[in-house]
Amino acid sequence: MLHYEISESTPQSLFRSILLRHKLTISFLVFIAMFWAIDLSLRPYLLKIILDKAQDTPDHISWHSIVYPIAIFLFLTIFHNILFRLYDYLMLKFKPALKKNLVKDLMAYCMSHSYSFFQERFSGSISSKMSNVSEGVGIIIEIGINRFLSQFLAIIVALITLYYVHFMFSLVFMVWIMVSLWHIQYMSKHIVKLSKNVSDASVEVNGKIIDTITNMIAIRSFNSYQRELKMLEGFLGERVKKEAEIEWFLLKNWVLVGVNFVTALGVSFYFLVNGLIQGHLTPGDFALIIFLYTSISESLWGLSFLVSQFSRLWGQVNQGLEDLTKLHEIRDDDNANPLVVPRGEIVFYNVSFKYKNSPMLFERQNTVINPHEKIGLVGLSGSGKSTFAHLLMRHFEPQEGRIIIDGQDIKQATLSSLRQNISYIPQEPVLFHQSLLENIQYGCDFATNDMIVEAAKKAQIHNTISKLPNGYNTIVGERGLKLSGGERQRIIIARAFLKNSPIFILDEATSAVDSITEDQIQKNLYRLMENKTVIVIAHRLSTLLRMDRILVFKKGKIIEEGSHNNLLAKGAAYAALWNMQVDSYLEQDVNT
Repeated sequence: MLHYEISESTPQSLFRSILLRHKLTISFLVFIAMFWAIDLSLRPYLLKIILDKAQDTPDHISWHSIVYPIAIFLFLTIFHNILFRLYDYLMLKFKPALKKNLVKDLMAYCMSHSYSFFQERFSGSISSKMSNVSEGVGIIIEIGINRFLSQFLAIIVALITLYYVHFMFSLVFMVWIMVSLWHIQYMSKHIVKLSKNVSDASVEVNGKIIDTITNMIAIRSFNSYQRELKMLEGFLGERVKKEAEIEWFLLKNWVLVGVNFVTALGVSFYFLVNGLIQGHLTPGDFALIIFLYTSISESLWGLSFLVSQFSRLWGQVNQGLEDLTKLHEIRDDDNANPLVVPRGEIVFYNVSFKYKNSPMLFERQNTVINPHEKIGLVGLSGSGKSTFAHLLMRHFEPQEGRIIIDGQDIKQATLSSLRQNISYIPQEPVLFHQSLLENIQYGCDFATNDMIVEAAKKAQIHNTISKLPNGYNTIVGERGLKLSGGERQRIIIARAFLKNSPIFILDEATSAVDSITEDQIQKNLYRLMENKTVIVIAHRLSTLLRMDRILVFKKGKIIEEGSHNNLLAKGAAYAALWNMQVDSYLEQDVNT
């Protein structure tokens, strides 16, 4: 099975890995390249021999003198066809498997990137770069061996053959080839730069298209079709401009390639005619030299076109690898051990954290959450509540300080064991484009159907699922858009019930459900929370009445802490937030 351990990589290191892993396949491809290079001169040379033998005996051609060259010529022709059909079969097996495993391994590497990696990029951009790498690598290997290597060998063999015929023709040929190769190299350097511009523009187009599709509800709500099309037209126009720059560059350079070939062929014709007149050359020599010049010329023409394709692919692969295989910002320490959570004590010790290009959010933050304690986090948006949870799960890394669970620094624990011990219910309920059963079971593969149904009942979603035509086998659509926001949120809650970790984090877990459903879910959540450490992030303060302690955040600082009643009695920040919400509810009741 093909498999590649993708790490921070370059095209050179990736291709080196592929070549080492598939030595037999690559060796066969190199053998075909060598055979083609030799055959390009060998069969024309056999034709020269046949013509010269026939010229020697024009009245009665001696079959005895030409039968062997003809037999060898026919054998090489048959062998040529067999060998290239084997080549087609090998590439049929090799390239699809290579593409599949490159996507798999790139995806495996990307999934270990930090949360910020995905925040800073379009999902379409990541997908497009993976596609560019997986599509381009196989084609680059094929072009590199079957075209570039074979052409290089063919030129060497042709040069030796021409030298054998006459020194002057090998000299003309060598000058022509050196000028052509220098020109091709010049083209490739410029095309790499130009193709990177095209790749960047294409990524922007794909990202904009996916962004538009993802926000289709907003576009329809604001009737902003023309605005989106105008923005897309701008991205498309930039891509067309970059593509035109490459095409104009190639057009000018192909004209120069043609002039170079015609010049070399004209000089060769001069020496050929003189050689025939003076008797230095035979008709077979004439045919051989013209055939070699024409064949190599056609190959170089093809090479000029392939340089464009190769350079574009190389630029795309290089750009994709450069971005996708960046060194992981957050990764397991070399001596990391599995996290064991028997109690669930959480300690933030002198934790300082800031987002990129932003002021400091947490500055030497110290907090202790006792085993099995239920903690509520409140505060205005941007005060640091969700960041607190993300730091605990190592979605982000603090610049200073330590976060400790049951005496173990989470930096010294494996990421998989850390996150396995935390059940997280996010604020935005996003589902996989799979069935309801698969979405609930996600992260708990051993769960039986009975366990899944029981979790759905606790999340107050079982009755809704049962009324669907396909029940638990219903496909929820991309991001779960076939369900309402409240239904999606209850599926996420059911998933957390099933995982049943010792630490629970609920980030606005019931914000998308009505008050009656919320009350029913809360009762089940409280039963689940027994003997667990729980962190509840909430704007709806009524969900925090049963919390053991509430932490009030303001600009990354914990400005108050205590129980609901104690904080109300203080009459400070929490009390102000509570009174604001109570007044809002009363106003709503009056208006209704």
